[in-house]
Amino acid sequence: AYLAKHSTPIRPQDLKDHVCLAYSNLANPGVWQFRTPDGVAGSVQVPIKLKANNGDFLANGALGVPEPATWGLMLVGFGLIGATARRRRAAAVAA
Repeated sequence: AYLAKHSTPIRPQDLKDHVCLAYSNLANPGVWQFRTPDGVAGSVQVPIKLKANNGDFLANGALGVPEPATWGLMLVGFGLIGATARRRRAAAVAA
């Protein structure tokens, strides 16, 4: 479904228009190194949508990376949960 919507990358530079995952323990996870079939080394700067230091987590993330609007809603939800927890803690300390 993803490739049908975003097209299959043909050249490394095509990755700039895709949702990419990165292993965060690398010196520069947003720069992917590659070698062409004729042995020429190259690199491409890719947009990172999900970065982690765990390969299993990234493999699971590849199964379904949410769209940006979904990420936004998720972050707002986490913010609301955090605000509620802080408010409850402040109320318990004040009591």
